[in-house]
Amino acid sequence: MANLDPILVGYKDVYDVALVDEALINLQETYTDYLSGLRIALPYIQNISFCYLNNFSINALTNVIDDRAVIATTIYAPLIFSDLFYGLLSHPSILRDLDNQSEVKKFSSYSIPKSLNELESEENGTKVIRSPRWRPETLLRNSYAAMLTNIANDFLFLHETGHLLHGHLPMRGKILKCFDPLMAFDDITDTEYFCLINHALEYDADWFSIKYLIDFGIRNELLSSKLAGLAETPRFLLRTLVLAVALVMFSGDLSQYATDMYKCKTHPHSYWRFLTLYSTVDTTLDELYPELKPQWKAAFNDVLIDLKYIADIYEPVKRWFSNSSSMGNDLANGHFEKIVTEHSKIADILKNSPYHFLTYQTP
Repeated sequence: MANLDPILVGYKDVYDVALVDEALINLQETYTDYLSGLRIALPYIQNISFCYLNNFSINALTNVIDDRAVIATTIYAPLIFSDLFYGLLSHPSILRDLDNQSEVKKFSSYSIPKSLNELESEENGTKVIRSPRWRPETLLRNSYAAMLTNIANDFLFLHETGHLLHGHLPMRGKILKCFDPLMAFDDITDTEYFCLINHALEYDADWFSIKYLIDFGIRNELLSSKLAGLAETPRFLLRTLVLAVALVMFSGDLSQYATDMYKCKTHPHSYWRFLTLYSTVDTTLDELYPELKPQWKAAFNDVLIDLKYIADIYEPVKRWFSNSSSMGNDLANGHFEKIVTEHSKIADILKNSPYHFLTYQTP
């Protein structure tokens, strides 16, 4: 399969859209339509496109060359997400308050597929791809798994859109020159400072994605038609959004690394991104829906309980959430406060850049 666009030279081959199934084609069309509207917000970009990368992982990228931009996600990420959420909802110990299903365990532990071979099966002498490998027994659980899958796909796409709309690619070099490395962190090396800037841009893209999902979900009563009775309160909506995003974060490649802030030069560890989620949602609700703050605190506690049960069967979550007290300590320690502070500084610079979409908004 050839690389279809020179803007992606150096990356994995672009997946030929003619080879994907209807659902993935529809997803591509939805994201392409959304990106087409961004040309009004970013007049310095003349062409924005979306495509799939032929890679079996949960990954995405944004690139800009001159006046052209592209956002791409891996073609198999939706299949991995589908297997993840339908699989977890098939286990009787996960989200027991959603509804009852039999106590028959289809598996004792869950792991996401690492290759396409794990999703292959044979039907009538022909190899087919099956995702998910398991399905919940009730209609409600199937509907909820579908909702989590959709949110996960949207979060991955909107995170990359945040990089584009906030001007991260053209502004990154300029941001590196804006701070004295010793301003916020004591005894920090240039390499560590470089990591922090990259990490702050990732937090900023997370913020854009989560803010969009919250605002869209609340304004459109995202869950009410699908999950009548459980979706009556914003508490359940916030719980659903954050649970989906958290599982995306902990299912990616970076979750295997140590939580050292400087271990990965390009992205913050999933654990720190999850902890920053609390601040991100808190800030978003302060700005858009302050009346929902009490429900958010309850929803976050719900998510922690959900993750505790998921940790019993899913190793990436177990690794970091089996001890909830240590997470509480991390929320309160100095490093976390510095992460939030540095993100706020860089976000302010981005908002005043000529590449930020707010620059083109008229009062």
